[in-house]
Amino acid sequence: TVKRTDFGKSGQDRPLPLLILSDPPVSSPEAAVKAGKPVALVFANIHAGEVDGKEAVLALARDLATAKSDLLKKLTILIV
Repeated sequence: TVKRTDFGKSGQDRPLPLLILSDPPVSSPEAAVKAGKPVALVFANIHAGEVDGKEAVLALARDLATAKSDLLKKLTILIV
């Protein structure tokens, strides 16, 4: 399951988006830690002009969310 939330604001007061991929679903990074599964943080698009990372993590999120795999039962993935 994929949950979209924000994890804070930028220096320009813009929301910083966060995707949480987990099965069963969790609604926050804190809830992910309480679930007792390992949590992996994937960070992309550190510099505004570098779009490859952003596109790659969105493709990764899509593939994980639609895969017939147990990975998200064993691991929670946070994508920034």
